[in-house]
Amino acid sequence: MHKKFFVLVVAIALVTVGMGFGQKTQTFRMKVVVEKYIEVNPGYAEVEKKRTIPGTGDGTPTGYPTWAGNLIDAVYANCPFTITYEGTNDAGDPFPILARRETPNGNGWDRLQTRIHIKNRINEVGADPERHDVAFESGPDGANTGTWSTIGYCSGSMVQFNNAPHDGEVRIEWFFDGTLPHKSPDFGVDNTWNQSADAGEYSCRLIATYAAI
Repeated sequence: MHKKFFVLVVAIALVTVGMGFGQKTQTFRMKVVVEKYIEVNPGYAEVEKKRTIPGTGDGTPTGYPTWAGNLIDAVYANCPFTITYEGTNDAGDPFPILARRETPNGNGWDRLQTRIHIKNRINEVGADPERHDVAFESGPDGANTGTWSTIGYCSGSMVQFNNAPHDGEVRIEWFFDGTLPHKSPDFGVDNTWNQSADAGEYSCRLIATYAAI
């Protein structure tokens, strides 16, 4: 009776020692990835501004285009991104030039000297904003050409936000103007038909495309 009890105690002790030497740990690391995301505020999916300019002038564009609008929280992004601006009009120009079909004789399209400036900023509340601008100016005399500025905050028709945003609301402030392509009235000087902008409504379009980097 005593012998059986002794053997049983020894067996239990051996099992306990064996478990101590064989103890291991296992670590579970958990991660998730938030996808890159860009969304335009539905209220700013399409924005329009109309103004009236005088039918007289010396044909010189204004020093700075006139303020048109301030789009607060126009876009949200949670990653670095680019904005590419592309312009066109009903005349088919590859630029955002204010144009109008000449009527009733149908010679072609009248164009105004067009100036556009757009300020793009991100993370303005509680932090220094990252800012990038675009600026466009068309040629004189009703030309269907133009240039995108690379001066100052401007980098052509595309801007790039490099900082990963901690609060990625983008504010867009935009300015534009149209100027007659010639001095009016200009008695004694004969302009060609496309140098003389007729009365009426002129329009163009500027499309912004946002892409994650």
